[in-house]
This record gives sequence, structure tokens and C-alpha cells, in this order.
Amino acid sequence: MTYKLIEKDRDIKVPIGKVKDYVDTGLYQYPQKRGFLKIYSDDYLLDIDLVREFTNYDGPIRTNTTFHFTYVDIDGCAWPAQPHTDVISCLATHAIPLDSVYSARPGQYWNNEWGGSLCLYNEESIPDDYKEIVPKLNVENPKQEDIDSWNDLKTWGIGPDIEYEMYLTDNESVLFTRDTWHGVGDVQITGLLSEVAYRRILIISYHKEDMMCAFGD
Repeated sequence: MTYKLIEKDRDIKVPIGKVKDYVDTGLYQYPQKRGFLKIYSDDYLLDIDLVREFTNYDGPIRTNTTFHFTYVDIDGCAWPAQPHTDVISCLATHAIPLDSVYSARPGQYWNNEWGGSLCLYNEESIPDDYKEIVPKLNVENPKQEDIDSWNDLKTWGIGPDIEYEMYLTDNESVLFTRDTWHGVGDVQITGLLSEVAYRRILIISYHKEDMMCAFGD
């Protein structure tokens, strides 16, 4: 595992745009409603020289900058994202927490007791069957049989050792390499919501320019 903590810009605002909703049947323990808003701007990019030094890569780099939304249902719940590593095109990912809730509670800050934090895991605590199947999904075109095996496997919740946990209210963001095992905790908000809430995070991923992956790129 390789990661680096970076001071967070507290003034990040979600830009105006159309959020595209979908149901994530890949990384989450069970199908989870999510949304994303891609932006094409250099405003949030790290110094490319820093990324090159961090990843020891001197080839051409492309970036993917996306605001991600995980919907919390009216019962106050959202499924966790299972431990995984990133696709082979990815060099590193910069995760920036956004700390307020878009919902029935406008302007209220996220309560860390609700969960939804980003977790970086100790690789030694990851089960062997995860280590065997996940690399087969990180290639450019994973086999359907491997995707099916993953869908069966991920329904069994596991509790690997957390090496670093980033809460949605943190003043720091984190940059980590593609081979870092990471996931997202579930959300359990006490009390019913009158509207659906969102867990929000900004993800900037840095990729090898000449490589694309069908699963998770």
C-alpha cells in the first residue's frame, strides 16, 4: 500500500450540471443507487510532477475527474463498497471528501457515526479469494465468468484491517496507488429521512493515456 495525505480545499462546490443516476452492480455488496457528474477542468488536479514522482511513471497521463453520489435511502441506509484495487490503466487516485448532505437536511454536516468513510486496508488481511478474483476484473476486458464469480463472492461481508480511514468531514484528502486495497463503509443514519440523502465525494484518477479498461475506468 502506498498513500499520501494532502491538505483539502474546503471551498470545493459541486458544479451545476446534470447528475447521471445508475445502479452500481459492480463494487457494492448489493445493487446500490449512485450518481455521477463528470467535469472537464484542471481546477482540482494535482501537480502532474507530484503524481509522476508518487507513481514512478514518466509516460503520458490522462485524468478522470468525477463527483460521485451514493444515495442513502429513506431508511437511512446505503450498502458498502467491497475491498478492491483499481484497474490496470489507473496510476493513482485522489479522493477528496465533501462534508455536507444534499437532502432533507440542507446545510447539515455529515455525522461520522453514520459511516460512508473511505477505507484503505492492510493487504495481508484481505481474503485470498478476493486477491485471486479482483486482478481478473482489473484488465481491459474482464471475462463474464470472472464478473459472475465476483458477484457471488462480494455478498459475503468481510472485515479487513483498516490502515487509514478518511471521513467525509476530514480536512485532508488522500492520494493512493492503484494496487492499494480500498473500499467504502456502509451508511446507517439514525432515524428515517423525509427525502433521500447523498454521500458525496470528489474522485480524480490518473491513468496511462494509451490504456482503457471496461470495468471501473
